[in-house]
Amino acid sequence: MSKCDAECGRQCVELNAETPNLCGELPSIIQHQLSEEKRTMPVKHDLYADLSITKDELIKLRGKDAKLNHLVDQYDAIDADIVKAEAGSAGDVSDDQLKKLKEKRLLAKDKIVQQVTSTG
Repeated sequence: MSKCDAECGRQCVELNAETPNLCGELPSIIQHQLSEEKRTMPVKHDLYADLSITKDELIKLRGKDAKLNHLVDQYDAIDADIVKAEAGSAGDVSDDQLKKLKEKRLLAKDKIVQQVTSTG
């Protein structure tokens, strides 16, 4: 039982999701559901921050290096697949499949870093 449930009793459970209980908190059942939604919120990965370069700098490098361009395209495709999987729009993707996609994205990023440092 959460602190709120102990203090407010049934009122916590009887209120709807939009209305806080007398303690100013949402009922614990609803809090659990909200935390599950937050955990699976899809977010596009920020490659520029990982590389410590700006978008414009990466565009210039891609224009000079066909291999880097190809690697970034692959990375973007994998990242888009991850975002779709996390949003649920890619059908039923298991946690294991999602983990493998994220590992694949990390490997793609490592190849990009290697290519940027070898040409930069």
